[in-house]
Amino acid sequence: RSTGNNDITKGGTGDTVSITGSSDEVAFATGTGVQVNSVGTNELSFTSSTSNFTLTGSNEDVGVTSAAVTLGNNVSVGLVGSSDTTTGTTGDTVTEVGNSDILTLGTGGTAIVTGTGETINASSDHINLGASSSATINGSSDTTTGTTGDTVTEAGNSDILTLGTGGTATVTGTGETINASSDHINLG
Repeated sequence: RSTGNNDITKGGTGDTVSITGSSDEVAFATGTGVQVNSVGTNELSFTSSTSNFTLTGSNEDVGVTSAAVTLGNNVSVGLVGSSDTTTGTTGDTVTEVGNSDILTLGTGGTAIVTGTGETINASSDHINLGASSSATINGSSDTTTGTTGDTVTEAGNSDILTLGTGGTATVTGTGETINASSDHINLG
C-alpha cells in the first residue's frame, strides 16, 4: 500500500496494490492476477497481462495488455496497450491507444481512441478517433469525430458522425447525421 507522494512500487504475480498519494509509479514486470486500486492523481502504472485496475483519481496513465480497467466518476486516464476492457462511469475522459480494445463509457464521457479493431459502447458521449483508426461504436446520441482514413461502424440513433478525408462509415439507426467529404458511406 502506497499513501505518500512520488513513490515507486514494484510487484509481481497475484499482488494487490492500493495507491492514495500523487505522482506515484507502480510497475509489475511479470504479473498475472495483479490488482491495482488508485485514488491519487498523476499515477503511472505499468504491468504485463491479465491485470485488474480500479482508477478513481485524475490524470492517471496506465500501460497494460489484456487488462480489465474500471473507472470511477470523472476520471481522466490515458491507456496504452491492446486487448483491454475498460468500463467507465459518468463524466470520464479516456485517451486510449492500442488495438482490439473494448471501451464502455458512462454518460457525459469523452474518448480519444487511436487503434484498430476498437469497440466503443457509449450513449450521449463525445468520441474522437485518431488517424487510420477502425472502430465499432454502439449507442445513441453520440458525437463522433474522425480524422483521415478512419473506418467507423456505428449502430444507434440520433448520432452525429464527422469523418475526415478518405474515411469509410457504415451507419445503422434513425435520426443519424453524417458530415463527410470524399468518404464512403454505407447505410444499414
